[in-house]
Amino acid sequence: MQKNIRRLTAAAIGAALVLAGCGNSQSAAGGAGNKASSHYVLTIATTAGPLARNFNPFLPTSVAVTDNVASFIYEPLVQFNPFKPQKPLPWLATSWKWADNDKTLAINLRQGVKWSDGTPFTSKDVAFTFNLMKRYPAANGNGLQFNSVAATSPSQVVFHFAKPAYSQFYALSSLVYIVPQKSWAHVNPTTYTDTDPVGTGPYRLTSFDSQGFTLTKNSNYWQKGKPVIDQLRFPSYNGNDAANVAVEDGTSQWAGQFIPDIKKVYLSKSPYNHNWSPATSQVALVPNVSKYPLNDLTVRKAISEAINRPFVAHQAESGQATAQTNATGILPNESEFIAPQYKHSTLKYDPKAAKALLESDGWKPGPKGVMEKNGKPLDLTITENSGYTDYMTGAQVLAQELSDIGIHTTVNGVSNNAWISDLADGDFQLSIDYSNSEGIDPEIIYDGWLDDSLIHGTNASADYGRFRSPQAENLFHQYLDATTSAQRNRAIDGMEGILVNQVPVFVLYGGPDWTQYSSKVLVGWPSPSDPYDPGAPFAPNNEVVVLHLHFRGK
Repeated sequence: MQKNIRRLTAAAIGAALVLAGCGNSQSAAGGAGNKASSHYVLTIATTAGPLARNFNPFLPTSVAVTDNVASFIYEPLVQFNPFKPQKPLPWLATSWKWADNDKTLAINLRQGVKWSDGTPFTSKDVAFTFNLMKRYPAANGNGLQFNSVAATSPSQVVFHFAKPAYSQFYALSSLVYIVPQKSWAHVNPTTYTDTDPVGTGPYRLTSFDSQGFTLTKNSNYWQKGKPVIDQLRFPSYNGNDAANVAVEDGTSQWAGQFIPDIKKVYLSKSPYNHNWSPATSQVALVPNVSKYPLNDLTVRKAISEAINRPFVAHQAESGQATAQTNATGILPNESEFIAPQYKHSTLKYDPKAAKALLESDGWKPGPKGVMEKNGKPLDLTITENSGYTDYMTGAQVLAQELSDIGIHTTVNGVSNNAWISDLADGDFQLSIDYSNSEGIDPEIIYDGWLDDSLIHGTNASADYGRFRSPQAENLFHQYLDATTSAQRNRAIDGMEGILVNQVPVFVLYGGPDWTQYSSKVLVGWPSPSDPYDPGAPFAPNNEVVVLHLHFRGK
């Protein structure tokens, strides 16, 4: 799956990047160390289809989010390496300090930073950005809760919280893109069309049409000498298949997508081709629990037992993903967070037991073996992004497995924009989706599945399954109010219990951060031996990767 990240997390989002020469220069994809050109272009092939000129980082459907370019234009206060979350990387912020029992946070900002139009970046811009989200809750995609934020000097902002808020630091510092007050002072961030973005990031928009756009190096960027790559080009591909061709034929030098039979079609073609795709999220079948019959816990338990997760993972991801085994949904690399009582809560595949559960709930076989209750058949639809070939394959496998226990299941493939809209609006029954990516601890994944504070009216920025639970909200409050790691871990234990006992989502397998890259010309890529980042071209970390890259021999 090529992750077109809709949310400012994560996770979570996705492109195949192509290195090529520009103008009259020789292709930069030539021999290692060659001086092909004084001008280099990194071309990003997305699966978003026809593009609309909107770079609003607060809108899940804007090209800034769907094409993972927000982080090249705008920037957060802090960057995080998911593998070392306890060592945040200062970015627009240089330091920070908590006080008043974690209810006051002072953040010191980097001095000398300029916006891409050459005007100074100050603390007023930071305070304005957060106050804008406070004024428009739908723009607060990560559910941040603070009483006030103010610029106390040109280089410092201070947040005040009603309760201890240490747990909010990851989202506050890493998942919010700072925007300039002068450009956003009189707009609604939930509807604004940001056609000519001004940011502090390493690139600025220089050309755009419906089939692609180009970002050019920001000459005012605060990291001196960076980036070394002059331009990022984003032509639009319609789906993974077209983007895969660019990777497989050697044109693409950096990819973040699912490639079937990758050893044969990519890795074997050059010793410079590499593949590293560590799991940093979870792939799950998300039920809309606000709709009948998925609001029935017994039906959800039956669906879970009908899923052969290893088979789904193998078929969907061509053997490149590992099935989830623990019912808490916690990734193996964070297994220390699994509470003792859930260590052995495994996800089992038992279609006979699944069918027995349905029968115990009053469902009986009807015509053609489809279960019925009160004269109504058990009929479900999996709505999926048709451009995600791996998820579409997984959906077909799941549809067959559910049909085997008497749940008539069909797959409805829709466009990328329609899929994003359907999840946000709740206009679906089932859909395969990826979770938030790793944060400081598993709470960030649970937040995307269970936190109904992220549902605003009929629109949701997460918790797409519309799972509403006073117990879950109480646990999130406990987590957010905690002042010790022990208190936070107890709240996480409770969230684990909800996953195990209430089955709000059907966790399938660890979501690989798909990363393929060529070291023929560019070096400095993340790898198992240098895991400074997972390496995929997804925001916000793709900025960190690009700024690490340099040309072989230089």
